[in-house]
Order: sequence, then C-alpha cells, then structure tokens
Amino acid sequence: MNEQKFKEVVKNVLQIEISEVDENMKFKDMEIWDSMTFMMLIVRMEEAFNISLTDDEIIELDCIKKAKEIINRKLKK
Repeated sequence: MNEQKFKEVVKNVLQIEISEVDENMKFKDMEIWDSMTFMMLIVRMEEAFNISLTDDEIIELDCIKKAKEIINRKLKK
C-alpha cells in the first residue's frame, strides 16, 4: 500500500494535517466523526486503492491501524 496516498485520503476526509495521522487514532474519538464522514472515508479509500470493501470489513473499520490492515489485505488478493 502506498502510505502517502493513504495519509492523503485520511487527511482530506478527516480534515487534519498529515502529521496528525496516527496509527492509534480511533475514528469515533474524532470531533468530525459522524456517519457521513465514515461513508466518505470508505468511498475515498475504495477509489484511491481500487478496492471494494465488504460489509464485514466496513464493520471492522474503527481506527487507522485497522484501515491499513484491511487495505493491505485487499491489495494482496
């Protein structure tokens, strides 16, 4: 996975600086986090990495670390 591309997606959706993208960030703890932001993150990740997330993967998606794991798993298939 292209780490820079991932950070750009997160930065743009969550409206934060790249330097603030932290492995341990929990999405629900962010002030901007709501269902619309969640959907935007999913769509932007799918577009950026040319993947499709399953319902189970979307349910798993709760933090930066998990997002990276899911994307890496999808890219290896």
